[in-house]
Amino acid sequence: MKAALPSSTSRYTALILKLTGIILILGVLLDYVVLAFPPDFNNFDWLVSLINEWVGRGTVPLLGIALIVFGTWIDRISSDQPNRSSLMTGALILSLLLGIVFLLFVPLHFNSSRLSSAASTRQINDQAAQAQQQLEVSLAEQKAKVTALLANPQQVAQLQQQLDSTQIPADQQAQLQQLKDTLQKVKTDPKVLDQEVAKARSQGMSQIQQKQQQKLDQVQSQMRNSRNQATLSSFLLSIGYFVVAATGLGAARSGRVKASRRSRK
Repeated sequence: MKAALPSSTSRYTALILKLTGIILILGVLLDYVVLAFPPDFNNFDWLVSLINEWVGRGTVPLLGIALIVFGTWIDRISSDQPNRSSLMTGALILSLLLGIVFLLFVPLHFNSSRLSSAASTRQINDQAAQAQQQLEVSLAEQKAKVTALLANPQQVAQLQQQLDSTQIPADQQAQLQQLKDTLQKVKTDPKVLDQEVAKARSQGMSQIQQKQQQKLDQVQSQMRNSRNQATLSSFLLSIGYFVVAATGLGAARSGRVKASRRSRK
C-alpha cells in the first residue's frame, strides 16, 4: 500500500497538469476563433489587429501544451506499462501547427502593416488635399465678400451697425472687426487685398502641412513599433512551440524506454 502511494500521487498530479493545460488551450483557441470572425482578409488594418491579438495570447496555449507534455511524462514514468497518449499526440501536433502559424505571421504581419501604413498615408494626404481645397474656397469667398462690400456702401453701414450691436457673440464680433480693418486697408491701397489673401493662404497651408506631417509621423511610428514587436514576438513564439514539440517527442520516447525496462524487470 505504501509503495502504491507515490504512483497514485504522481498520477493525480499528472491529471491536474493535463486538465489545466486542456482548459488553457481550449480557452485561448475559442478566443482565436471569436477574434477571427467576421473575417475581412482584404482589410489590412483588420489583419494586423488580428495578428497582434493572436500574438498577445500566444503564450497561453504554449503553457497549456507544456503542462500536457509534462503531465503525460509524469504519468508515463510512474506507470509500469508503456502506453500511448492520444492527448500527448494531439498536443504535439497542435504545438507544431501553432509554431508554423506564428512563423508565417512574421512575413504576413510585416507586409500587412506596410500596406496598412501606405493606406493610412494616402488617407492623410487626401485629407490634407481636401483641406487645401477648402482653404482656397474660403479665401475666394472672403475676397469676393470684401470686393462686394467695397462696391456697396450700404453693406458697409450694416457692418458698422453689427459691430455696434451688443447681441453679437464676441468671436463673431472679432471677425467683423477684422473685416472692417481689412476694408479700410483696401480702400487706402487696393493691393492690400491680394497681399492679405496671400498671407492667409500661406498661414493656412503651413498649418495644414504641419498637421499632415504630425499625423504621418504618428502613423509611421505606431506601425513601426507594432511591426517590430509583433514580428519579434511571433518569431520567438514559433521557436517556443517547436522546442516544446521537440521536448515532448523526447519525453515520450524516454517514457516508453523507461516503462519498457520496468516491464522487463
